[in-house]
Order: sequence, then structure tokens, then C-alpha cells
Amino acid sequence: MNWLEYLVEQNKHERIISERVNVSILLASDILIPKFQRDKVQEHIDEIVKALRTTKEKYGQFEMISVITIGYFKKKFYMIDGQHRYSAIKSLYGLYHEHEDGLRPHIVLSDEEDWKLGITIVRCGEFKEMQSAFLTLNKAMPIAEDLRFADNEDEM
Repeated sequence: MNWLEYLVEQNKHERIISERVNVSILLASDILIPKFQRDKVQEHIDEIVKALRTTKEKYGQFEMISVITIGYFKKKFYMIDGQHRYSAIKSLYGLYHEHEDGLRPHIVLSDEEDWKLGITIVRCGEFKEMQSAFLTLNKAMPIAEDLRFADNEDEM
């Protein structure tokens, strides 16, 4: 059981769980990107990496104001909101590209490197709840008409 699974288990009566976690926990977790997500924009990821580095230079530590929202559905974790932030964090630690064997590298970060960020886990009884959460969280940002919304969970 990984730490995110432990967190869900410890809060089994809560539908929405908010927590500050170490970035190493997030990086070591298997978080899937559902098809309804926007395409990744490398320029946006690079801007976030630059902002994180600037924050570290200015304040002596990495900081991220926005939380990352993760859906929990059928014992799997799915990115609902924050895929560019998540990708930026992976890029920051050289983990942007998955290894050929598909295994995640063992994450060992020093205390200085292992900073905390906010996550929200939404327990979803149906996969459409994740799409709904995505739409709700992204109302302020226009969503392209051609996003790949699935008709059922098999298309995720």
C-alpha cells in the first residue's frame, strides 16, 4: 500500500480528502492521466518549473500555491486538476520521461529537496464524477471543444 492509498484508507468515510504531502510521495505514486485532460503544453510546464525555481531562490524552498486534485476510482488514482503542475514537478526532478521498463525510479530526496504541497483526493463512485470535477475546476479557463470526454470508464 502506498501513501496515497493509506491516506484514502484512513479517511474511508470522507468523500473529499485534503492534505499537504511531501513531493516525494506524489512522485512515487502511480497517478494516471485520463483522456479528458487537456493536451500537455510544454511551454506551460516550463513556465511552472521556472516559477518554482524562482520561488526557491527567493524564499529558500519550493512552494506551490495551487493544490493538485486527484480522483480515486476503482482503487486507482487519476489526475483531475494539476497535470501541468505535476509534470513540472516531475521535470524539476528529472522524472518527466518514464523509463523504458515502465517502472518508476526509487525517489530519494534530501529534506531540503522534499517540500510539501497540497493535494485534494476526490473519491468517485462513477468515472463521470471525475469529468464533472474537471469541468467544475476549469470553469474559469476555456476548455477546447475537442477534448476527449469518454462515454464510459473503458475509454478512460
